[in-house]
Formats: sequence, structure tokens, C-alpha cells
Amino acid sequence: MNDGIDTNITDGTGGDGGYEGDDFTWVDPYASEWDKLTTVSTTLATFSIAMSLATLLVFTLMRYYLPTLSNRVSLRLVSFIAIADIVYECAWMGLNYVTYADTPECTTVMYFIVAGNLASVFMSAAIALNIFLVFVIKFGVTPIYERMYYIASASVAILLPIIAVATKRLGYNGDECWFRGPPDDLLNGIGPQWGFLYGWITLVCILCSIATFLFWYVLYQNQKQLRDIPNRVGSTAASAKKNNKARKKEQLVNKAVSRISWYCVVPLLAQSWNIILDVYLHLGGSYETFTSVWITYLACIFAALQGTMNSTIFLLLDPTVGHAREALRKHLVQAHYLKYMCLETQSTTAMTSPTSPTSPGTSHRMSMQHVHPTIVDPETASQIPVPEGLFQNAMFWFTKQLLLRSEDLEAKTPLRSDTAKAAARGSVHSPTSSEIPASTTGVSNTEGKVRAVALL
Repeated sequence: MNDGIDTNITDGTGGDGGYEGDDFTWVDPYASEWDKLTTVSTTLATFSIAMSLATLLVFTLMRYYLPTLSNRVSLRLVSFIAIADIVYECAWMGLNYVTYADTPECTTVMYFIVAGNLASVFMSAAIALNIFLVFVIKFGVTPIYERMYYIASASVAILLPIIAVATKRLGYNGDECWFRGPPDDLLNGIGPQWGFLYGWITLVCILCSIATFLFWYVLYQNQKQLRDIPNRVGSTAASAKKNNKARKKEQLVNKAVSRISWYCVVPLLAQSWNIILDVYLHLGGSYETFTSVWITYLACIFAALQGTMNSTIFLLLDPTVGHAREALRKHLVQAHYLKYMCLETQSTTAMTSPTSPTSPGTSHRMSMQHVHPTIVDPETASQIPVPEGLFQNAMFWFTKQLLLRSEDLEAKTPLRSDTAKAAARGSVHSPTSSEIPASTTGVSNTEGKVRAVALL
């Protein structure tokens, strides 16, 4: 019936879509791309949820086993960021399974998307503000100020979408679940979008950009001062020792701040493409173009990775988590390797009294430093346990191959197994928290700057 008539009319963008069949049904040329995007972004959002749950688990374990070490403002803020990211990613995934219609489900999903997203970026801004106050201005943050971080961030994140729902600016707009315009033009939701979401996110991104620049500028100045320290004071032994101590403390603070400041970069990476896409569409762009497809890809992928980025910084870069990993490594080495080693130590200066009591796994312990491992006699070796069973042997091999370091064997004998946990908890030297009171206020000199890390 349609011989000689081309029923596939392209849309002028180079796509293969158009009007097909006798009823001229519109075929989206990028329909397959949207399906792929939904699959990819849903997968990434699921991974972000898993990473955020891992963050909460690690933080909970640190609070239980290393309470002093984990007593830090930014760690508590990160735990709330993880909760907000879970809410945001779950609601965002739920949007793919909600029927686009003027229903309570559509409005509810949009509420949690906006609230979770705002809560996450506001908590990131709170981390930036906290570092700015402590590290740049040298202002001591007390628990009252910390509570203000939570109250202000949560209140604004919860109230803004409530106002949007109450004014009927959030929900089904005739095309999708998103922001709504006035009743006579529901699709024109640019005002509500920027008033309730993008405007606040843009403000946070600008503030985080300024704060990050200031952090790294101050870090650069501090490094420059460290290089100038030997030139400003004499070369006596006492001054050299003081300079080394000051340099180490300054480097500790700089390293901690440089790593924590990466939390401020996450809103820039996660939300910038959403803002670019929104501006592009309101300047006359269309979803049915190649450019908008790829901007949408980047926007959805980076938004879905928001929880992953926050969790990655927490698990891999945060200095406090690094100390906790070292404590765990030492505990595993002691519990699954050193207690099986047939070693004794001999001091180069003095030994403990031969009449001092010994116990399996602690015999021949020396009281002095400068000790060296040697093979023990058969009688002592018979008192040392050996790995039994598949699990113990597997952990012995895993610890030896992946966790053991040379310094673990240099100057320490196997500790008693019943003190392994206590040794692991005490093995981390953490001037970031254990030596610094949480109420420290003000940081004014080079040596005192290390106190700032406890407030970060």
C-alpha cells in the first residue's frame, strides 16, 4: 500500500528515527541510548549504595574499636553524607520504576531525590566550612558549632522540597516526574528547578571551589615555610631537633587537610553536568540531539557516582581511616602470623631476669631495644602454637604474603594472643585525636597547628 513511499522521515539531526507507519507514530532515534543509560546509571547507583553502606560500616567499627581516633568532625559529617547518598540513590533508582502520572508515588520519589541530593551537598559544604574555619581562619570549632552543621543542613534539605510540594511545583509536569511550572505551562519549570535545587547546588559548588582553592593555597604557603625553616634559625643541635619536630607536625596537618579537602570536590564533579544540561536545554537545546544525549550520559553517570566518590575518599584518602587500616593490619599480623613464629629476641645491651615468669608465645621477651630475631630452642618452640585447619593456614599464608612487613619482625617478639586486641588498639600513634583534646580552641603557631587536625 505504501510502495514507493518512504515512511521513515528523519528528524534532521542525523538520527534514524521519525514518523513510521500509516498512523505516523513518532519513533525516538535515541530510544536505545536511553535504555542503555538507564541500565548503566542504575548499576552505578546500586554500587554507590553499596559503597555508602560500607562507609557506614567502617565508621561504626571505628567508633566501637577506636573511639578516640575516630572522634573527628569530618568523619561524623561523612557518615551523614553516606546516609543522604543512600536516600538520594534509592529514590533516583525508584524514579525508573514509577509510572509517570499525577500520583503520590511520583511526588514522593521526587521529594526524596531533592532532599537526599541537597542533604549530601550541604554536608559537603559543612566539611568545607569546617576546614576553612579551623585551617585557614584558625577558629576552634566547638560541639555547638558542629551541631549547627547538622541542624542547618538537614533543615534546609528537608524544608525546601516540602515547600516545593506544598506549592505544587514538584511532581508530574505532564511529561515526567520533575519540577512543574505554573498551571498553564507545567513544562516550564526552570524557576522551581533553580529555586529549590540547582540554585542551591550551584551556590555550594562555588563555595566549595573557593574553599578548595584557599586550602591548597595555604598548603602551598605552609610547604614554602617548611623549606625556609632551616634558613631562619641557627644550626645548633637543639634548633635542628626543634625544626624537625615542627616540620613533621606541619607535614601531618598538611597531609590531613589535603586529603580531607577532596570531599569538597565531589559536589563539583557530581552535579556540574546536571547544571550544564539544564542550561543547555533552556537555551534551546533538545533531548533528541547527539549533544544532549552525551551531556545526559555524563550528568546521569556522575550523579549516580556521587556516593561512590564520597566513599572512595573516605575509605582510601581519609587519614583517620588510614590509621585504622594500619591498626587492623598489625592486629592481623599478630593474630595470624607472629604468634606462630618460632622466634626469640636477644638484646644487645641487657636481658630480662632469667627468673621472670614466661608464658607460651611470650618467652624470652627482652626489656631493652636493639633486638634481633633468632631461632629458638626446640623446647621453647614446642610451646608455640601452629596453624591448624584450613582457615588458620589460609590466614597465615594471606598475612605473610600481603600484610607482613619487615619492621614487624625487626624489634618485636610475638605478643600473647590474649593481648593482641589491646596491642592493635594501642599501636596507632595518632596525634590527630588521641593526644589532642576535642575542645582545643585556636591554632596560632607552627607546633600548635597539629591540634587543628583533631577538629577537622
